[in-house]
Amino acid sequence: MHPVLLLAIYAVGLIAAVLAVAIWLADNQRIGWNLAVLSCSAVIAGAYDWFFVPPIFSLAVDSAVDFANVVAVFAVTATCGVLISKRVRRRWR
Repeated sequence: MHPVLLLAIYAVGLIAAVLAVAIWLADNQRIGWNLAVLSCSAVIAGAYDWFFVPPIFSLAVDSAVDFANVVAVFAVTATCGVLISKRVRRRWR
């Protein structure tokens, strides 16, 4: 296998584990859910920056376009996470 593929699989597994722990810790509380969603979004944006934004394997960002991409990843994952958590909370009531 290619090393990049292995790193991507590792990153996805790490993000899934962080998400599972955050949801477990949130324990169906409004502030806890939002904190879990935002922290997972930050981890995902950081992983995107670490693995895909030049310079690779660094949290530094060289251009404004790359910074906008990292912010967009954070915004999209946070928005989707909040919408999903609202749906899950409504279903659990």
